[in-house]
Amino acid sequence: MLASIGAAAKRGLLIKGGKYIESLARADVLLVDKTGTLTMGRPQVTDVIPLNGLSADELLGLTASVEHDSEHPLAAAVLDAAADRRLPLTQPSDFEAIPGQGVRARLNGHAIAVGNRRLVPAAAGVDLLQQREDDGKTLLFVARDGELIGAIDAADTVRSEVPAALEQVRALGIQRIELLTGDTEQTAATRTARNGATGLLGPCGPYFDLGHDLGQDLAAMAQQGRRGNHECPPGPSGTPATLGVPEYCPGSRQGGGIGYLC
Repeated sequence: MLASIGAAAKRGLLIKGGKYIESLARADVLLVDKTGTLTMGRPQVTDVIPLNGLSADELLGLTASVEHDSEHPLAAAVLDAAADRRLPLTQPSDFEAIPGQGVRARLNGHAIAVGNRRLVPAAAGVDLLQQREDDGKTLLFVARDGELIGAIDAADTVRSEVPAALEQVRALGIQRIELLTGDTEQTAATRTARNGATGLLGPCGPYFDLGHDLGQDLAAMAQQGRRGNHECPPGPSGTPATLGVPEYCPGSRQGGGIGYLC
């Protein structure tokens, strides 16, 4: 057991004790995060979709200005795209990051919101954007004073080793693999099929904001006697996972590249 813990440490995985390895051997459900785990965690802007008379550069510049102080990987993608186009940015005021939803701030006297449908409800029912979500696209919706003014389409590269890794997990006896993601249900369903997972739980936010429905799903699994490997940052109240394996992306704004089993 000690040799296993030592070998894992050399590969960047810190295990708190032998009982966690023993628990892992009994796991039969894997809950796996999308960004930075199934994907590279370095999304790139693939399209800018302006609405209501704005140009693509105006929409991208406005969005990048609001996202300037955000630590989310999608914000970094927006800022990189704006820098590539050499767009001037404006310093926002009253910036607020809302975990699992997006950001909002004031810019040139207007209230700007950038995020998912929970933060920008005006995005509901727009056929052009709905079709992109049906195709598995991740969209950042942008609203000004409550009015939808466009969306940013971003894509992240799936890690090439994911299909083989999931097959190895199944070979170890874990047949239920659920995707944890903040994407909309349709986008998540498309990605689940492409990545080889068997289902999805969410939408859920990062860290402690896993959502009420997700908590109910996890509790139901526990009542059925299932033991899960909860591949999400540890600590959300009431999460009945047997153990967790947080993993942060090297070089990202959010961490340093070492995970631990606990």
